Amino acid sequence: MLQLAFYSPRVGLLAAGLLGSRLLAAQPVGAPAPTGPVAAPLATAAAPVRLAVGQPLAGTVAGDETRTYVFPLEARQVAHVVVEQQGVDVVLTVLAPGGQPLAEMDSPIGNQGPESVWLAAAAAGDYRVRVRPFTKAGAGAYTVRLAAARDATPADGQRLQAQGLVAEGLAQRQRLTPQAGRAERQAVAGKFEAARALWQQLGEAGDAHLAGRLATALDPTSILRAAGLPTIAGNMRAYYSRGAEARARAWRADFEQGAAFFSAWLGIKPDIDLAILNEADWQLISPNIPYGGPHSLAGLVVLPATSDFSHGAAALLSRGLTPAQRQAAEAAKTGGRTVEQRLDDYFHDLGYHEMGHLYERALGLGPSGHWLNEFFANYLLYAYLREKQPARADNLLVASTLFQQGVRPNYTSLADFDRVYMDMPPGNYGWYQGAFTRQAAAVYATEKRGFIAKLKAAFPPGAPPQRLTTDEVVQRLEAFSPGFGAWAWQLAVPTAASGPAK
Repeated sequence: MLQLAFYSPRVGLLAAGLLGSRLLAAQPVGAPAPTGPVAAPLATAAAPVRLAVGQPLAGTVAGDETRTYVFPLEARQVAHVVVEQQGVDVVLTVLAPGGQPLAEMDSPIGNQGPESVWLAAAAAGDYRVRVRPFTKAGAGAYTVRLAAARDATPADGQRLQAQGLVAEGLAQRQRLTPQAGRAERQAVAGKFEAARALWQQLGEAGDAHLAGRLATALDPTSILRAAGLPTIAGNMRAYYSRGAEARARAWRADFEQGAAFFSAWLGIKPDIDLAILNEADWQLISPNIPYGGPHSLAGLVVLPATSDFSHGAAALLSRGLTPAQRQAAEAAKTGGRTVEQRLDDYFHDLGYHEMGHLYERALGLGPSGHWLNEFFANYLLYAYLREKQPARADNLLVASTLFQQGVRPNYTSLADFDRVYMDMPPGNYGWYQGAFTRQAAAVYATEKRGFIAKLKAAFPPGAPPQRLTTDEVVQRLEAFSPGFGAWAWQLAVPTAASGPAK
């Protein structure tokens, strides 16, 4: 249901001589933050404001504005600068006394929380930090402070080494292609793991945690290996919780067939592993995803070891379905099956959907927006089932109709889906997936496999990322597959026949 992209900070390293830019964790290293920041004179690139250790300054920045702060360092001293974001996602640029850029960085924490960097002075002089919004639309407040400026200690050498490892890992991460395989991702993750070990030695748990997150975003199976989970070896490795071996073996056999189908069709063969997990092991790798919700991480499809999630979905839908709707579902094609049984199969088959996300990523397609990513994965899912397991394709449509009938959605438009994606109520998310699957089936009926070739032409693999509006995406699709415009319009008009709000 969800694809969780690589945890990819926007960091650009600009010059040789950088001792390391780092991503700040929740507990920054250095002097504790004093309370009560004072409002600084409005800083500009031409009129920098001087920082003093332990004296935070409040500021605002918007659009094309840049604020500049300056502080002195002697040779072989170190400094630690922290910017607390308060509603604006900022980029920090560190400059040497001669004006040479040492680092430009923005960690992946959004517009709240700290951005930070340690630096070591190769020569005495005034060092500068420039603060600007990440996007021209960005605007908001922040607090900047010089948390430390002092002679270097042996521990600082470790800090700078850890920073350097993170910087190297980030640079290598940016060079990974969409086709990067398991071994390439694990090699880059090793940089972050080495940094994590150094931060742990220093007793700096926050930095260690963030370095670990960067590592596991590239190699999520490292957590499962560290936990000692059993593994079924092969091209598609299956990690499973104890007691789930039978399901892991059966499901891996299913998904290997799906992978063979997709690879032959699309001409690529990404490394894909499975994780079949109980609730406790699920928390190790996906603590923010409700247990049982199928999703994909980097090269990994995560699925539940029990049917609790599908049974919970059945209970949710039962509150919104009329008796006639439930009876119709149980009597539909491949009839004689309860809603619970249908949803068990439906959530199993969402594993092919999650594989579809990994194939999309490997193709390097350029769709703009979450909804088209989900539609692509549903199209692959439906095409595979319709061609190889037609009874399961029928079941997929019945289950999709159940979600459309059993949920009264709070959100219905494609623009809403893109906007609320990660905060979507579970029932409403299922309603959208039902809509995407039914549209995929309608398009497949006329386009068959040719739709994906047209999609690749409209959103070329490897093309620079484009920030298209929802309407612009729909217009591109309408140009080669008529009907998307009418479908998108109909989605935005909720039906009175749907079930209770979820």
